[in-house]
Amino acid sequence: MLDNLDIHIEEKYLKFILAIGVFIFAGLFTGSVIAGIFLAITFMWIRYMALSKSSPGGLFKKKDLNNEADFVQIILLLSAAVIKADKRIYQKERDLVKRRLEYDFSPREVVKYMRDLEICLDKRILVNQICDNIKYKLDTPTKLQLLNFLTGITVSNGLMIDAEYRLLAKIARLLKIPERSFRSILALFKYKRIASYDNPKSKAKSNSKSRKKTYSKSRTLTSKLALAYIVLEIDETAMDDAVKKAYRKLAKIHHPDRVVHLGPQFQKSAKVKFQKIAEAYETVKQKRGFK
Repeated sequence: MLDNLDIHIEEKYLKFILAIGVFIFAGLFTGSVIAGIFLAITFMWIRYMALSKSSPGGLFKKKDLNNEADFVQIILLLSAAVIKADKRIYQKERDLVKRRLEYDFSPREVVKYMRDLEICLDKRILVNQICDNIKYKLDTPTKLQLLNFLTGITVSNGLMIDAEYRLLAKIARLLKIPERSFRSILALFKYKRIASYDNPKSKAKSNSKSRKKTYSKSRTLTSKLALAYIVLEIDETAMDDAVKKAYRKLAKIHHPDRVVHLGPQFQKSAKVKFQKIAEAYETVKQKRGFK
């Protein structure tokens, strides 16, 4: 919050300072106050039009973001934020994004999107601002698909660092995604939580004690049944009727047809998630013995 506030203040002062500078320069050059005002206004208008087209924020001035092209741009922006979550950019993180894109898109599209990603990595990504602008423009299935995609990128190598987890949790919170839904998406993936990626110095000191400190408890150690309850967003003490109701609700929200507007690529991803929810339901059914 404070970081974003500082950024907004800097940009606010900067645009006025530039306008005043243009006004003073034009006034001195032409000797006319009116000419100075006119040129300053013209400069502000040109700057606004240029930024609205080139900056990440320009995308979110649109009323409708529920289409494939805009959705991919949102993903790339937030993927860049996830990559930079620990204040550093690793090539292997770029490779993870590429690998995830290759799962959903053609080679030609992957090349284009990776080029766009590099542009996003050079920008200052204001996660608060992005999420604030899209939280009411995306429907619930699209928000969940977005979070599912970002999580898939994060754990493509089987690991999730603490900084990435915190950022994903923040994005979920800003998008008004319930905590149970966030935990449900995490439970769909197999990964290990670690404090941070190993750096050359830590590798040089690779001893068993330091490794134990680095790795947190593996999410994969959680039992299949316990994970099934998390995926279904219910407690293990829930009644059978509550289990059935929870599954019907999730099946309706996560059905691939709910993201048809995002294109076949994301429908394919939604189908995989939908199947995992169905598998979680079958696991609980078998344990409890109801039909």
